Amino acid sequence: TTLFDGGVRGVGFLQGGDNIIPSNKRGSNFTGLIHAVDWLPTVLEAASLPMQPSDGVSQWKAITGEGPELRTEIPVNIFNYGMNYTAFISGDMKLIVKPNISQTDYYDGYWTVAPYTWLPPLSTAEEYLFNLTKDPTEKYNVASQHPDIVEQIKARIQFYVRTTYLPPQTNIYHPEANPDRHQGMWAPFVN
Repeated sequence: TTLFDGGVRGVGFLQGGDNIIPSNKRGSNFTGLIHAVDWLPTVLEAASLPMQPSDGVSQWKAITGEGPELRTEIPVNIFNYGMNYTAFISGDMKLIVKPNISQTDYYDGYWTVAPYTWLPPLSTAEEYLFNLTKDPTEKYNVASQHPDIVEQIKARIQFYVRTTYLPPQTNIYHPEANPDRHQGMWAPFVN
């Protein structure tokens, strides 16, 4: 996957009757920050079901306009103690840190929407900073213009490294997990 736009930002939608989604919010867009772990508590609150312990927060009140957005930042990925292949969104700004990793390994340009034009990758950089409000497709690296913001976000990354970060697990190859052994499907392979 990529830490750039296409691998991070996604579209979701909610559907429900008049008793669930307020009429003034039907057909509207919510552009606040929502993490994947927020969906379960959000749907539980929308359905008036009891909350379960979760890393997520309910965004229901923010989506319906009855309360504030609850996320101002999202640690997208923290790898190798935040030293490379790391991305963090703080407000409108997104920092990608990836020294010592070949640019072409993770970002080789992209295709636009119609008329489908291929755009080459950005120049190779140690850090990328994007203003997601002004530049939602992450074309303009503004890290050199905002070193103070880069340092603030790097400090937040280090906060997460100190308080919640776990090193990546060691993955062990299991030949029996290969879909070729299960008619081309992913299937349980441990007895």
